[in-house]
This record gives sequence, structure tokens and C-alpha cells, in this order.
Amino acid sequence: MIRRYCTISRTLKRKLIFEAQFDVKDDDAVTAFVSAVTALPTLKIALNHAGFPPLAITGSWKSNIGRLAALPNLYVKASGWEMCDRAFPPGEIANVIQTLIEVFGEDRVMLASNFPLTLFRTPYNVLWQDYAQLNLTPQTLDKLVHDNAFGFYRF
Repeated sequence: MIRRYCTISRTLKRKLIFEAQFDVKDDDAVTAFVSAVTALPTLKIALNHAGFPPLAITGSWKSNIGRLAALPNLYVKASGWEMCDRAFPPGEIANVIQTLIEVFGEDRVMLASNFPLTLFRTPYNVLWQDYAQLNLTPQTLDKLVHDNAFGFYRF
């Protein structure tokens, strides 16, 4: 127990960030992840690629996103759409982002690219144009494209 506490203490002093990448549709992976990170409540954690959402937001991805959002130190980066489907439609991206905002709140969602892999789906500038066309207030869009990431990665 003392060794574990010392490890956690050193981690927190170093202000580390952990970036997780796994399929959120995998119930066992989500259970293991939640169990593991509960012991590190002050470690900043980013879930990459929105947990690989399906084209239709249903089932285990949506319920597991809710489980993960209960971790107050977990942020989500929405990117990597081409890793789920090289033709991931902008309308479905908007649905995923809206779901993430509803579940995580607008202060823990970050929009990102997966450059250069994003080029498999769309040119880099088009991805950001798609984000700019989301049905979001200018204040929320600023949070998602800049403010949240700035706060997350800054110490």
C-alpha cells in the first residue's frame, strides 16, 4: 500500500497526463479503465478518438460514454473519424460531438485532428471547416477548438 501511494504521489507531482485509446464499445475495457483510473483522481486523462464511435450512436458506446463521463478528470478528444470509417459523414460527426457535449459537458470535449491520417477521409482544412459548421455557439466552439485543450495541456 505504501509503495502504491508513493507511486501515485510521484505521478501527481510530475503533473503527468495519460492519453487513453480504446474501443468504448468494449464493456470489459471500460470497466477495467474506470477501475484503474479511479485510484488516480487528480491525473489528467484524455480519451482519444472519442472512443471510436460507431456511425449510429446506440448501444454500448453511448452507455459506456456515460460511465466514462462520471470520471471528473477524464476529457475526450473528438478526432480520428477515418479510423472508424474512411467515409465517416460530417452529419454523424456532428451527432457524436453533440452526444459528447451532452454527456461530458462543453468544458471536457476537445476537437482535434488525426493528421496526417485524417487525409484518408478528408483534407485537413475541410475537417476544420466541418467543425466550424457545427451547430454550436461561438463560445462553445471556442472551448472545443482551443480553450479546453489549452487548459488541459497547460500546467
